[in-house]
Amino acid sequence: MAGLPGVILLLGSPLMDNGLDLSEEGIIVDQRGKERPHGKGYDIGAEEQQFSVILPVLFPLLL
Repeated sequence: MAGLPGVILLLGSPLMDNGLDLSEEGIIVDQRGKERPHGKGYDIGAEEQQFSVILPVLFPLLL
């Protein structure tokens, strides 16, 4: 189901980097086909956040 819209985690979300390592069960990519984990740990949910991509979009909202 790659390519479906998902929920974007906000900076500081408790769901970031607190998920389980499910690579032994064959889960090595997220819903979009991106490698997991990205960052210090696995994110909880279908998509692994990559803030290097969405930060420019969120930054003006944080000011």
